[in-house]
Formats: sequence, C-alpha cells, structure tokens
Amino acid sequence: MPKRVHEIKGFHKGTITFPSDTDIDNDAASYSLNVDPMQEDGSLKGIQKDKEIPIADSTSDKTTIVGNQGRGTSTLNVADNASFASSGIVVHRDSNGDAQSSSYTGKATDEGGDDSLTGVSQQLVGSGDYVASRDLYEGATTFNADKIEMINDAGTRHVAYFDDADDYIKKIENLYSSTVPPTKTTLSTGTESVTGLPSMVKNNKEIHIGMGNGSANKPRWCGIIPHGQFGGSAPSGLQLKDAELESPTLIPNFHKVVSDATYIYGIEWGGHKIYKLRMSDYTLYDSKIIIPLGGNLPQFSALALASDGDLWAFSLTTKSYGGSDETLGEWYKISATTLEILTTGSMKVSSTGGLTTYGYKGPDSTPGSGDKWVVTDVIEIGSYLWFGGAVGITGNAQLVYSTIWLVNQQTSQFTQGATVTVNRRSFNTEDGGANTQGYFELGYTSTPLNPKAIIPPVCLIDPKHGSGSTTSSGNNEYCGVVMEWYHTDGSTSLHNHGSHGLRGDSNDVKQIGTAIMSIKYDQTQTSIVSNWVTWRSGGSDCRTTSGKIIGVSSCSNAQIYSVVNSSTSYYTDLYSHAAYDHNTDYTADNQTIAMIDGGQTEDINRGVHAIRDNSSNVDIHTFSGSGVGRWMTSLNNSDAGTFTTRLESDLEILLTETGVDSSIHTSGRKYYYKTSYVYDGFQESPLGDMTVITSTGKQIEVELRVQNTSGISARVSHINLYMADSAGDASSPEGFYRYVSTFELDTTWNSVSDPAEDPDWGSYYNRHYNHSTGITASYEARVGISEVLDSTMVNYGLSAELNSQLFIARCYHKDVTDASNYLFKSKPYNYDQFDWTTDFLILPTYPTAIASFNGRIYVFDENNMYRIEPNNMYIEDVKEGVGCLSQYSVCVTDYGMCFADKHYVYLFDGNQTIPISMKISKGGASSDSWDNLDTAHSPRIAFHNKLKSFLITFKNSTTYFMWAYNVVKRRWDYWRPFSIHTASPNTAEPKGFFYGKDGEVLFSCNNNMYDMLADSTNKRSFDWNSKQLTLGQDTQVKRFNNFSLTGSPSGSLGTNVSIKINDTAVTESANDGGSGYTNFVVNNKSGKTVQWLLSSQSGTVDALGVVYRVKVPNAETAS
Repeated sequence: MPKRVHEIKGFHKGTITFPSDTDIDNDAASYSLNVDPMQEDGSLKGIQKDKEIPIADSTSDKTTIVGNQGRGTSTLNVADNASFASSGIVVHRDSNGDAQSSSYTGKATDEGGDDSLTGVSQQLVGSGDYVASRDLYEGATTFNADKIEMINDAGTRHVAYFDDADDYIKKIENLYSSTVPPTKTTLSTGTESVTGLPSMVKNNKEIHIGMGNGSANKPRWCGIIPHGQFGGSAPSGLQLKDAELESPTLIPNFHKVVSDATYIYGIEWGGHKIYKLRMSDYTLYDSKIIIPLGGNLPQFSALALASDGDLWAFSLTTKSYGGSDETLGEWYKISATTLEILTTGSMKVSSTGGLTTYGYKGPDSTPGSGDKWVVTDVIEIGSYLWFGGAVGITGNAQLVYSTIWLVNQQTSQFTQGATVTVNRRSFNTEDGGANTQGYFELGYTSTPLNPKAIIPPVCLIDPKHGSGSTTSSGNNEYCGVVMEWYHTDGSTSLHNHGSHGLRGDSNDVKQIGTAIMSIKYDQTQTSIVSNWVTWRSGGSDCRTTSGKIIGVSSCSNAQIYSVVNSSTSYYTDLYSHAAYDHNTDYTADNQTIAMIDGGQTEDINRGVHAIRDNSSNVDIHTFSGSGVGRWMTSLNNSDAGTFTTRLESDLEILLTETGVDSSIHTSGRKYYYKTSYVYDGFQESPLGDMTVITSTGKQIEVELRVQNTSGISARVSHINLYMADSAGDASSPEGFYRYVSTFELDTTWNSVSDPAEDPDWGSYYNRHYNHSTGITASYEARVGISEVLDSTMVNYGLSAELNSQLFIARCYHKDVTDASNYLFKSKPYNYDQFDWTTDFLILPTYPTAIASFNGRIYVFDENNMYRIEPNNMYIEDVKEGVGCLSQYSVCVTDYGMCFADKHYVYLFDGNQTIPISMKISKGGASSDSWDNLDTAHSPRIAFHNKLKSFLITFKNSTTYFMWAYNVVKRRWDYWRPFSIHTASPNTAEPKGFFYGKDGEVLFSCNNNMYDMLADSTNKRSFDWNSKQLTLGQDTQVKRFNNFSLTGSPSGSLGTNVSIKINDTAVTESANDGGSGYTNFVVNNKSGKTVQWLLSSQSGTVDALGVVYRVKVPNAETAS
C-alpha cells in the first residue's frame, strides 16, 4: 500500500472528554492543559501566567523609601524601621506602578542617618525599581473575597468585598494608584449578619448588598457620599451604611406602654402600629402595622397586657355616636410574639346618662365641650376587661356622677367577631346625709351635691388586692382609677376647700385632690366607693397650679405618675408612692408621695412609663408622650435614682402660630405635619411621626430639630416636610399628606446645646420655617408608595438590575408570611426603596439565582428557568429541566447568558438554551468532565473579554481547576488557574471575582488577589494529547514509519514529546540527527491507532505529522 501522511495543524477544536475516541474530532484534544484558545495561526501555545497583586493592610506599620534604588538591591534604605519585625515581607508600588512584595531577612538602624532592610529580594515579576518617598508597608495581608464589586469614582477605582472568614465587609481604595499599593481597610464595625453569601449590585457610585433572607440579615449600602451635613465635610472614600431608608422616627411618642419580663409594647395615639422594644439592649425589636381583614387601619387609643401574655388593644376607627347605643370602637387581641391579630370585634355601650364631654383628643390637642368621651386606657383584672378614658381638662373638670367614663365586661365575651356590650361603672358622689363612710361631704346645703373630676388619659391600675376580694367566679373584683377631685364649680381642688371631702368615718372628712378610687366590677351610680387613697407632696397633691397629671403606671412595689411640669410644659415631673392596695385602710391619713430623681424635672415631653419590680425597688422605663420619641431608664430606682438615655428618634417637629393671618390654615381645623429623609440626594424615606396643631387661622411656624445627630445616617442629604388636615374633633387626617418644602442639611441649621434638665440628650440642630404658602403633590404621588408604610426595605439574598430597578429574590420581610419565594422590584432609580405590598411576584419554587438579560428578568431554581416580564411582574415562560446551581453560576454578556446546573453548562441567546458543555459532559475514566462535578463548590462563571472565553471554575472530588469556553471557536480548554511566575499553581478553592478597569478578570483564591492571564512576560507550559487516531480506518493495521513536529517545542523526545501505538507507550528515537522533533521514529511501528502526547511544553507547536501506510490484510494482520 502507498505511504500516506496525516497532519494535525488547526488545533481549533479544543478539548473533548467523551469516553469513546470515535466521538472526538481528529484535531481535538482528548486532554489538554493551559492551551491558549486564541493563539494565532491555530498553533499550540500556553496561556499567559497570572499576576499576583499583593495587598497591604491599613493597620500595618509603614515607612517610606529613601532615595531611588534599583530592583536588584539587597539593602533597601528606609526612613525608619524601628516598628518592623527583624524579617518579613514589605509591600510597595514600583517605578512601573506595579504592586510589589519584597522579602527581607534583617534590618539595620543608623542613629544618625537612614535605616535599612537587608537581605532584600523582590518576590514578584516585573522590572520596576524602588521609588523614593513611596510608602512601604510591613506585611502582605490576606485578600479573602467571596463577593466583590468595584466602583468608578471619577476614574479612581475602589473595591468593596465580603470576607466570609470573619463575615466583615472590607474595601481597597484606589486599586490602580500608581504610587500607593492596594491597601485593605475593614468597613464593618462588627460581624455582619449574613445567610449564605451576599449578593452585590453596583449602581453608579454605590453598591447594594443583600445579606440573605434571615430576619437579622439587614441589607447594606456601600458607596461614595458626596455631601456633608450641617456644614461638615463629605466623608472620604467608600462608606458602609445600612441600606434601609429609615424614617426620622425610630420610636414615636407613645400614648401607652406595657411590659412583660423581656419586652415593652407601645402604641402611639391614633397610630396603626404596635411597637415591641427589647429591654436587655434597649432596641426597637419589632413593629407591625395592624391590618384588619377587610377593614380600615386602626387608630389605637388603649393598650394592656393580657393575663395569658398577649396584648389587648383598642381602636377608635369605627367609633360612632348617636342613637340608643354608642359604638365606642373596636377591640383587638394581639399576639405578643408575632404582633399578629388573634381576635377582634367591636364594642358598644348604652348611651343612658350620656358620655362625658371634654373627651381626650390626643397629646397635642385641647378638647372642647363638644368632644365626647373616648376610650384612652384598658386593663385586664381577674376575669374582666376595664376600659377608662380621660375626662376634663384644667379649668373644666367634669361631672362624673351621671355620665359614662368607665366601662367593663367579662373577658369571656371577647370572642372573634363579637360585638361586646360593655357596662357602665360609676359610684355615688352625693352627700350621704348621715355622715356615711365613703360619701362626699360638701359642707354647705346651698352647694350642689356633686363634685367634679379630671381623669388623665392613662388612668387604670390593678389595686393588687388579695384573698377575700373576689367575684363569684373567684377573680379580682376591683379596678383602681386615678382622679383629680374638684369642688362643684370645677375650679378648686377639694383639698383646698374647707370641710369638703370624702368621709372616712363619722369623725373624719378627708379633703381630697388627687386620689385612686376602687371601683367594683358591678359598681353602679347608686353605690358608694368602698376604698380610696389620696396622696400629697408637701401639704398639697402633686397637681401643681398649672401642671396636669397625664398618666400612671403600677407594679407590686410602687405607682409612678407623670405630671406636666408647671412652668415648662415640654418637661415632665415624675412622682411615686407605695403601690395602692385595696385591702389597706387609707381613710385615716394620706399617702406620702415623692418626686423621683431628687426633685429633678425630667427632659422628656409628657412622659409615659412601663415599670417593673426589682427586688424591693423598681425599674422605670420612661418614654416621650409628645414631641420626639425618647426612651430613658432609671433601674433599681428608690426615688432618688437618676435617668439614663437609651434611645432617641432623630427629628422633632414643633408647631406654633404666628400673629399673621393664614390663607391656607382654617380656624378650628387640625393640621398634621410629618417629615421624611432624602437619602443620597434622591431616595426618600417613609414618613416619620406626626405633630398636630389646632389652628386659629394664623400662619404656622414650623421648627425642625435634628436631635440625634450621631444617629442620623451620613447618607441623608435633605429633609422633606409634609402636611395633612382634618376637622378639629378628628384623631387622624382626612386626606393625604402633601408636600410643603425641602430643607438641605447645610449651614443654614443652627447648633443648639441641650437644656440643663436631666438626662442629657446632647445638642441638636434646628431650623425654622414659616408655612405661609400652599401644598402640592401627596407623598404617595411623589414617591409611589403608601404614606402609611413604615419600611420600604426587604431583606434579600439574590439580586439583579434591569431598567434602572433592582430586582431581589430569596427574601424576608417581617410583614410577609414566608417571602423566600417572592420576587420584589424597587422603584425606578431607587434601589433601596421597595413597595413590598404591590411590586412583587410569588415564584413557583425557591430561587437559586437571578439575572437580567435581553430586557427580562430570569429566575432559576435547580431544574427550571423562569422568564419574568419586569413591568407587570408575571412569568412569561418556563424552561423546565434547565436550572442554575447558584448566583455565582450565571454570567451575562453580549454573547449570551451562560449558566450551569449539575448536568450541563448552557448558553442562552434569548430564544434557545444550548447545552454547550456536551463535549466535556462525559469523561469515562477522566475525572475532569462535567459529570464529575462536586456541587459543594458552585462553579464561578466569568467572561474574559480578551480571550472571548467564559471562565468556569470546577471541582471534582479532589481538585479545583477551570474550564474555558471560547465563544468564537466554540471550543473548551482545561486550565490550572492562579499560577504566577514564581510559584506553583494555587490549588485552593476559587472565591469571588470582579472585572478590572480594562475588563480584566481578577479573582480571589487562597487569600491572594490574582489578575488572570495578566503576566505579559511569562507563559505557562501546556499539555496536549490527541485522541487515539485510526486515520479513517478503524479496523486496519498501519505501519507508522516516521513522525514530525513543526514549531518550537520544548523538552526532550520521549518525555515532552511522545507517542502511543495501540494505547501503549513506545520508544522514540531521532531520525534527523538533531532533537528528533522534526523527524523521529518509534520502535514498535505497527498498530491500529496512534496518539500524540505533548507535556510541559513551554514553546509552540504548529503542526503534527505522521507518515504511515496501511498494511495489506493477511492472516497475520487479521489476527
């Protein structure tokens, strides 16, 4: 048979790992390592080595280089080496601008001149020298980056990354500085709360970081803040802040607070929410808007702890007066654990006798004669729920004998959906006529018989009576009510009016002013009160000339009372006395009352309390009832204890009227003002707490006070002011809050020192604004989110951006039951602002990855891909059987979206999903094929633009390596990544990657940063094995006469260039008098197959050739 020649000279097919060689192209490799897929002319050549970028630590010691010194110097002159170790590593930028690390073995100190490091040797490649005056850092620090993003700040590149070794977010600023080496700084102030690994999306000069779908996994924001506050400078470099657009109100001013052993629960007057605060660390633990099924939002007016540990709450939303029955509102039983509604219903009372007038209207409103009584307090005692309410104001004490101001009903009546009719409770205030104990004695026959009273908004206590005081069902039967008693004209407290008072016995009429009255569960107005206590301080009750009691709190050891300070209504005086006991006879004398904190007035507005026993003393938790939300404590208080500040909201609104008539404010109407923060110059927070004023028709002066200057986010650039209004007798606005004005946090704000009263809350900034012009668009119209939402952030673990909106998945929100399968989208341009009530899609399955491509959002699970229409948020298409392992395992480019599941790697062009890894999916004995993927390592997919290749990290049972798919030649190549010129390839797990300023791919591996394929000087050696070639005749025996190789191969014949015949090694020998590469023969020339094996090649190979002939079939060859 004639001789034939077979040549392989294209090498364009890459590597194919099929078990059978018949499925592998003749010019493809059955195995290769580190072959460059874009080598010109189809040659075989190794890929470039990687470049290691050493990282300095900002906390490390440093000095400066003295004088320009050559790269090869062994003694490096430095300014000062005193703090350096006796040997180690130093990091610097060389004269080429490359980051370099050098080792040294000693140091020398010259007392009169420069110090030096000795035994110096540069470790990394390059030709740069040491440059005078440049920083020299001691030690090369770790770069353990699992998720990385880079910001372009006007040409300066900053890197932020997450390190899962310690769960900190860190930064490297000015990565490409020509003079300073990359320097690591920790941004996190403590361990970050994270589930899994974070997701990062870059937008302009900020990075939006999802920390997972746990309740504590609060999203983070990292970026450049271009502005200062109140005249201060803008912070320098990358800043790490919370992503949430928090409102100016951290906690509101509370109407009522109650506590169990761990938490304090509170409501705001007329508010929609229940707040839950943790006493152990003084934090707002939870808050929830209470949304009745099919009903309106509540307007809470009362709160109590239930005997089973849950909560009772009362709302005025459905209050309706008129007819034979008055609907007082609706009651709620609320879980103290979840703050969810357990049961709810309505409540009414017979109108016989009428409702007391001058009813309560809120902390910032003055009631009038037309304002009827409303429920302002509730308490559970024994088997009854008691509902009380404020009555009267200073100068207008109210007749309580014949009107409704206290009601009760058995707790068993409060079942889901029930309309509970409550019973009026009162007592006789007439002169008994026979010196009867318990009746009022008025002293003058010409004086009307019924005195008047003022009852504070929070007025009910449990009079802690014990055995013998039970109802027929065996439960406690009395409720204590705090009352201020007045003469019949309502102007003079009874203790200041001679011979008027409550008869204790036949010889004693006690003049009373402020007292606790025991009201029996079945008390009627024909009954007399069975016990009472009056309390005094220095000969008078605690109601001063113009002060006003606003609330009471009780525990086993004490009662605490709040009194508006007589001279400054912004402050609160706190009084206490031993806890009232119904079974104790108090008629002989008055209780001694003491002012807490040594008589010190407290810097808190209309303070309300939650108190708890602490041994023989009490722990007092006091909150603002008006103005800015504040929380202060006095622990283990014995009347003399001082208060400590614990928590404070940022912003307070103070409203006063000017003397100028207003064209926008109507006399008798209420006006409500709220504020919001503007973050980053454009993202608006939810609205904060409201402040109310009743107009007399004058212009309103608005004072804004930023109280918590240390707590306000540095991202806040402006404050927006909004206003709503209502009729004068309403408890909430009738319409939407509308925009008034914007105030930049600039030098126009004034710094004001904190008043002298305790405790010290620190100085604040204020600004005045005369509201004399109209209002414009509503908050909802401007922001696109309901004004009642208190949070516009969702915790998330996956994210992608599209159409200037952030899409997030694998979520958590405290008000959404299991949001793990939800997909939310942000408002346009506002990546931290989500209307989680409307802008969502519930996915069919738990997501593993999310990406944006071709104008659509794609969400993956392990086996499915969902195409989401982003505007209306619905699933357009589902591709079943095609999934994605993790967020790491998807990469979007102009060439398509590449992603990987446990079966294949896919390339999706918007229509077709092509499994491009078919050629490497099966490997038989090979452990490098895709079917040997160890999914404990999620493949990382990056795109190397210069090589037009997807780089895909891979782990089999033992080894990490990388597959590269070239999109131009549609070929696969097998690489060992993270190989630098001076070290062996790194075999540790690849972590995160990011793209550099020129599109280069930078990876983190084994605490190092690598610039992939960036060593322009040094290439890696490569391997290349052909398949077992049959040369077109699988069954025929051939005689392989000689072999040739062109190019510039390296190594030796038989070691670096070898042949197998019939899959068996043979002995090669030169046939050209030289190296043998151009012409060599083998000792065993006959066989059906031949295979080329090239190993550790540092040169190039252009073509491989074999001269052979097919043997004539005979008995010998057939055998």
